[in-house]
Amino acid sequence: MTKITSPQMLGGIKAAYERRQAAYERRVLVCGGAGCVSCHCQEVREALEQAVDELGLGGRVKVMVTGCIGICAVGPVMVVEPDGVLYTSLDPERAALIARRHLLEGEIVEEYTFYDHEQKRRIPHLKDIGFFREQVRIALRNCGQMEYASLEAYIARDGYAALAGALARPPAGVVEEIKRSGLRGRGGAGFPTGVKWEAGMNAPAGQKYMVCNADEGDPGAFMDRSILEGDPHSLIEGMLLGGYAIGASRGYVYVRAEYPLAVERLGDAIQQAREAGLLGEGILGSDFAFDLEIRIGAGIDIAKPDGHMIVDIGGGTTDIAVISLSGIVESTSIKIAGDQFDEAIIKYIRRKHNVLIGERTAEEIKMQIGCVFPRPEEQSFEVKGRCLMTGLPRVFTVTSSEMIEAFEEVSTRILEAI
Repeated sequence: MTKITSPQMLGGIKAAYERRQAAYERRVLVCGGAGCVSCHCQEVREALEQAVDELGLGGRVKVMVTGCIGICAVGPVMVVEPDGVLYTSLDPERAALIARRHLLEGEIVEEYTFYDHEQKRRIPHLKDIGFFREQVRIALRNCGQMEYASLEAYIARDGYAALAGALARPPAGVVEEIKRSGLRGRGGAGFPTGVKWEAGMNAPAGQKYMVCNADEGDPGAFMDRSILEGDPHSLIEGMLLGGYAIGASRGYVYVRAEYPLAVERLGDAIQQAREAGLLGEGILGSDFAFDLEIRIGAGIDIAKPDGHMIVDIGGGTTDIAVISLSGIVESTSIKIAGDQFDEAIIKYIRRKHNVLIGERTAEEIKMQIGCVFPRPEEQSFEVKGRCLMTGLPRVFTVTSSEMIEAFEEVSTRILEAI
């Protein structure tokens, strides 16, 4: 692919891709998520492509492999567009039959469409299936909707447009935009992304790193894996945006070894981005330079994820600056994982004020912690709890000085733990 040296080139690539797609009467989206791969979706794709060729439909039908469409229990699956028909539980024979009856003759093969067990009937169209109709996709907006392996397909869905817009303003402007957006972390604590990036931006100059924790150490979490497999360029663009905002020139994506499909697809996307000039020096004709690499690990303890991840990336040391998924806590030259510090602060406050703090109040304290440490001035806030002696409700005041005292008490122990 030609190197993309300006934001204007993105628009040209998008228009060219859309013209090519418009030449086809139908597009068949074959799910290539991990669940369907385990059900031999590649055999379904091959049979479908062979049938399309034998039926003389090569110029009218485009077969493409997407990321996870989102209904793994009935895989392999595929969607015929623009009809919006979902076919499930496919095999090579069914794929060939669908090619003849639907793609050639225009008949929906209803016996192989989605079956709703509650309604006890077939529902051919995606828009009528409750499972999909109620979804509002944000992080997974591209998964199952485009060719995961195509940089042009990502650009056609306005990929790297956000990066182009960010490079037209100073890093502080990008951070401020993220703060205004209200974007928060999706790991459970809801840490404000803008506060995290602001801390990274304001950290002393020197080599900075952007680190993506794609380990998924928590049970039942497959959203990161789905993005890596089905929309890898969105992760790359996100890392570029964060790197530009905080002044980092290098990034790492930490992925566990049990995710070979994610590692392979993200690796291919990184190579595509390098060849297109979207990673490396002078990105989109600017002065911004950033490169990215994958670090494969054996998995991390969910109790101390960021610390273990950084040790793994750093080859057994913790002497690199950390931008963790749970935020930064900084004191002179040391930085520690935010989640561990948050919990230690809460324990310290409980002990000092002799109160019982509920889960909701604990989350409120965590939010205040994120607001205290990027700013040096003295602050205070009220916290509601219950007295451990009487059990009666009480309100007490916590100051930023107390948090700093707590930091001095717990930082050594936490650093030893990670």
